[in-house]
Amino acid sequence: RGSCAEHTGEAMAKRLADAALTATVHFLRDVGDLFELSSVALKRSPVPDSLAKVELLSRRDCLRLVPLATCLAVLLVWVLRAFVQPVRWRVRKHQGKPPPSESYWLTRMVLLKGLGVIYLAAFLTSAFQNRPLFGSSGLMPVAFDQRTRPTPAFTVLEMVGLPFDDLALELVAWSGVTLSMVLVCGTINTFVLPFLLWVMYLSIVNLGAVVINYGWEWLTLEAGFLCIFLCPIVSLSAFPRHTPPPMAVIWLLRWLAFRLLLGAGMSKLGSRSSACWLELSCTDTHYFTQPMPNPLAWFMHHLPPWFHAAEVALTFFEQLCLPVLVLVPHRPVRLFACAAEVFFQLAIVGTGNYAWINWIGVLPCLALLDDRTLSWVVPGRWVTEAAQASKESLMRPRTSVGRVVSATHSMFRAACLLALTATIVTKSAAPLKELFGPSPWLHYYDNYFLVNSQGVFGFINQRRTTLVLEYTHDAIPAALLVPNAACSDTVGSVAQGTNGNGLTCADLGAFCDHPQHGVAIRQACPKTCGLAECFPQLNGSETLTWEPLDFANLPGSPTRAPRINSPYHYRLDWEVWIHTTARYDDPSGPLAVPAFVRTLIAKLLAGDTDAAGLMGSPVAAVLGREFGTPPTAIKAQYFTYTFSNASELLFKGRWWEREVINRSTIVFTAKSDAWTGNVVRSPLRRPWLLFFSAVGVALAIFFLRLSAGGVSGFGALGPIVPRVSVSMASLVYFCFVFGMVLVADYPKHVGRVRRQLTRLVGRSAVTSMEAQLPAKWSVLALATGLLLPVAIAAGSPRPILFSRLHWPILALVALLVAISAASPPAFANHSTPALTAT
Repeated sequence: RGSCAEHTGEAMAKRLADAALTATVHFLRDVGDLFELSSVALKRSPVPDSLAKVELLSRRDCLRLVPLATCLAVLLVWVLRAFVQPVRWRVRKHQGKPPPSESYWLTRMVLLKGLGVIYLAAFLTSAFQNRPLFGSSGLMPVAFDQRTRPTPAFTVLEMVGLPFDDLALELVAWSGVTLSMVLVCGTINTFVLPFLLWVMYLSIVNLGAVVINYGWEWLTLEAGFLCIFLCPIVSLSAFPRHTPPPMAVIWLLRWLAFRLLLGAGMSKLGSRSSACWLELSCTDTHYFTQPMPNPLAWFMHHLPPWFHAAEVALTFFEQLCLPVLVLVPHRPVRLFACAAEVFFQLAIVGTGNYAWINWIGVLPCLALLDDRTLSWVVPGRWVTEAAQASKESLMRPRTSVGRVVSATHSMFRAACLLALTATIVTKSAAPLKELFGPSPWLHYYDNYFLVNSQGVFGFINQRRTTLVLEYTHDAIPAALLVPNAACSDTVGSVAQGTNGNGLTCADLGAFCDHPQHGVAIRQACPKTCGLAECFPQLNGSETLTWEPLDFANLPGSPTRAPRINSPYHYRLDWEVWIHTTARYDDPSGPLAVPAFVRTLIAKLLAGDTDAAGLMGSPVAAVLGREFGTPPTAIKAQYFTYTFSNASELLFKGRWWEREVINRSTIVFTAKSDAWTGNVVRSPLRRPWLLFFSAVGVALAIFFLRLSAGGVSGFGALGPIVPRVSVSMASLVYFCFVFGMVLVADYPKHVGRVRRQLTRLVGRSAVTSMEAQLPAKWSVLALATGLLLPVAIAAGSPRPILFSRLHWPILALVALLVAISAASPPAFANHSTPALTAT
């Protein structure tokens, strides 16, 4: 037995040695690729070899030389620092002063709270929109069985008996909302929290839905993965003295900021970028052609041309010069780079809605700040605690056991940080190659989005071609519709696949927007591709009453003001912009209705509440009272939009000027185009009930930590047992409301809960409960809501009205009850019973 164990140990040691050797070889090879890439970039740069050729440099060449010049300057600063810093330290030692040091305890706290805010925006967007967009009955359903990338959160749910469906999709998203709020509150300091958030959001992104395949999703995962290593294993303190902030992660976040910001600048100089960047005129049209403008964009658009030229010039300074200053080791330069980058990013947030891309752009820039700087803006209590933790972190444990544990912990952290640094450096070769390539763009290089390349908004539209929808509840006479019989797809094979087989129009429907073959496919398959000319024409539409069916934050009604919603993101609006405005910069060609918009219209005609909830028009107005009167017809038409002038806005309230593109009006009717699959009928206030109950769960966890931890300011609440019991009662109540509202929309899972209750209390008791269950959720919410004040009153050592701990919880209970009381009667089935068989 001993020889067998020795042989097994030798084999394991050999495998570990082989794996370490292989990893070392790959790392050295990738480092060599980085140096080779740097030399190639220097050779390709337009550096003039004589003064005579300087005058021949174009503006593009000059701008491409800016990052090279600043990088060489930063390299020179690092070389000088290597010689000067030891001399400075000797001088300070001779003067009896300690060597200068910078601490990042407050920086770590700000980074983690900022990451929590970004995760909160991402998960809220997913929680409200995932099911309508790519759920089982969504506009673009995902095929979970055909996924090619890891989805660990859904895999774990499958292992515990919850297969992937809409309930699992919502459960992961709403759980992410709760944990994000816990991270923002700083309830507990552990790597488990950002790790769980990263795993859950990775699982959502890796489902492969088109609407979540954008750069801010990848950047969130990249920054979120790095922030995992900022945290200790577990600590109830916001400043764990045994785990100082790791400088390796701080510098990796700075490296992320450098690549992100420089990639945005280099994409504007690429071969696929718009000429207006070099002409300093892109912002002449940017403000009204951007995806989702906000009100300030109207005012920015009307500024004089010289101001727009200055804006573009400052953009080049921000995205070509400042990113290199991020790597400068000199503190004043670093602080200037941070302040300038934060200002530019917030200026972009103030003039447009770009999801949370600018917020996640600010996050790694915060790694440039140290405690001395942040002490001016954070609460004084944090500054005191951070200074105390910094002093205690330098103390050695008094006992030998403590020293052994501390040394083991330090070696483990050092090994993790070394592996992290090696991984990021190794994977940076491909993004840098893309960064200094001829046309930088967005790319990811692994299934975990550890290192990505960023290049955004190299192309700027000169016109805004927008798809506008309108609906009516009037009866549609058949005589008004004139079908277009001349429009038909080519019969038979129209193209040849890679394996030689023939492809019909049905096979090519998903490739109508292909950048290389899309034009030919649309010509051969106009009906499948949804060209406007293939739909019935509506004669005499003026006899019908049409109401605007606006998207949430796209131009529609001229008098409708743009909205401010960043960092929250309207994914449907962005996708519509991609397939209309970005695609039809020249509207003279054939115009088509995107396939997912046709699905959206079909669902609206059938009375789908999830589809109606994605729009900007009131759901009750579109679908009627209790969703009983969906539209009889929806028409789609293309317009060109631009901002109105000052007199139009002041005297008529018109934000937009629009002009119809003289084409056939596209009409969809309920009789011929309504959705024939599952139709979702769900109460409108259901998402808000879920949101506030998730807030209640996070708040109860936070107060549970305060109650159990004896935090200053809450000690007067009495003994620990009553305080903890109040928080536990709050947690149980909000979890119950959350689970009740979430599961009630899925009859299949309601049946599972009913069977479990039958086993516990018997069939007769369950039948009696169902018979007595009120038709409205308000009574049930009131009945359960009364349990919480009773529990608080029973466990409180002093009058309930004077307890600071109880007021937020009671306010949330009242809010949940009020929302439930205003909800429509009864939660209907997830699918209309008459359509389930279909």
